[in-house]
Amino acid sequence: MRVNPTNKRYQVGPTTSWLSNLPSRASRLYLNPSNSNPAKKLPSIMSVSNGDRLIIFDTGALIQLHTQEHFSPLSKQVYSQANQIGMCYLVLPEIAGATGAMMRGKRLSKKQRSQIQNFVTDNLQYWLILPVSKRVFDLAFNLCQKHPLKGADAIHLAAAKILLLFRPKLTFFTIDKTLYQTAKKEKIPVATVPEFESGR
Repeated sequence: MRVNPTNKRYQVGPTTSWLSNLPSRASRLYLNPSNSNPAKKLPSIMSVSNGDRLIIFDTGALIQLHTQEHFSPLSKQVYSQANQIGMCYLVLPEIAGATGAMMRGKRLSKKQRSQIQNFVTDNLQYWLILPVSKRVFDLAFNLCQKHPLKGADAIHLAAAKILLLFRPKLTFFTIDKTLYQTAKKEKIPVATVPEFESGR
């Protein structure tokens, strides 16, 4: 896929306040379905080197796009390198609950919470949404038998694992260490989180 800054039909989504501070093309992303020009090679944090760079974000990684927390720089870097963003539909209630808890804990203002939620809901028409089906729930159940996963995390992973059958070049991005390590054990390509690799 190649970047096409003139075709708004394939825009990944509206800009947000932090996007203007990101390098290169991160402030405005577009998709082009043509594969005539191979994509540039990605840095080592990405497991997909060319072609169709679909990055599946979990809830925590999406929230970090709008905060100044530990993994925020990495989350913004990964987002800026994607040709297409994906997420499990479970993100919707999770992001409402998580940002509500952050607001009550004084980590977010009411305005910041609205900005994060609006960022997700406004982009649904542009992103690839992974459905939460009976097949996903059944696989999530089985994943919880094999790994020390929370139920919601298992759903994110199951949705990505099923999509992998049809989109073998996808990359899963999470900032949860247990989920990250489980994804690797399940042979799901991940965006590298260096400190998870070093065992810290």
